[in-house]
Amino acid sequence: MNLHNLKRFFSCFFLILKTIHNHLTYHKHLPEDLSSGGMGADLIKHILDAEKATPALHDIKIKLSSNLHSFLVEQGYVPHKDNKMIKLEMKNAYYTTVKFIVYPETILIDIGCSEEPVTYLPVGATRLASLLVEAHYFLCAQSSHKAKIDEIGKWELIHHHKNKDGKITYEGKGFHIILEDALGGVTRAYSKSFSDGSTFVRIEEIRREKMPITKFLENMRNVNGDLTQFVSS
Repeated sequence: MNLHNLKRFFSCFFLILKTIHNHLTYHKHLPEDLSSGGMGADLIKHILDAEKATPALHDIKIKLSSNLHSFLVEQGYVPHKDNKMIKLEMKNAYYTTVKFIVYPETILIDIGCSEEPVTYLPVGATRLASLLVEAHYFLCAQSSHKAKIDEIGKWELIHHHKNKDGKITYEGKGFHIILEDALGGVTRAYSKSFSDGSTFVRIEEIRREKMPITKFLENMRNVNGDLTQFVSS
């Protein structure tokens, strides 16, 4: 085992110990997913497997300015009585659902692709950029291109999840643990079940820093081969 893998192993090992210690401290017993025989070692194996995976993105949230809201009201859409929002939805390939929350002056776009995340690589940037173009056209079409809608260059990324999914099928009980910035900024690990019935371990970092979506796409296009920008970008 080389030095990098050794550090990664001990990081995960002490993570599991800390998780068990914290649970005993506050709950006086272990959850079933950690108390079964050999589960700690099995978790380490699956977390290490996931940590080596290609990073990807899901739960991508974007904000932009628009007056589309008034056009939707004229068409008969009924805003929420409290916050005035109107919800729209667009289906896309790759198990992607794009939801739009339309307010009187802004729109929030929520790209939910947890089933098929966008790889944090140049090819993923191409997929995401294409999806944004489709989303922009969808919004424009809701008012027959009459509403003012920010061009994509003005859109702002406000939230996203960076994830790494393991390749080894996980057959244990479902779990969800907080990693508290272990493994280079990862914040949690959990068992992720997919629509085909398979389950893998996912580790992910929740990111809330804001930046122009064009800058984010540029970062993705410039990712180098060793994927170090997964941590730094």
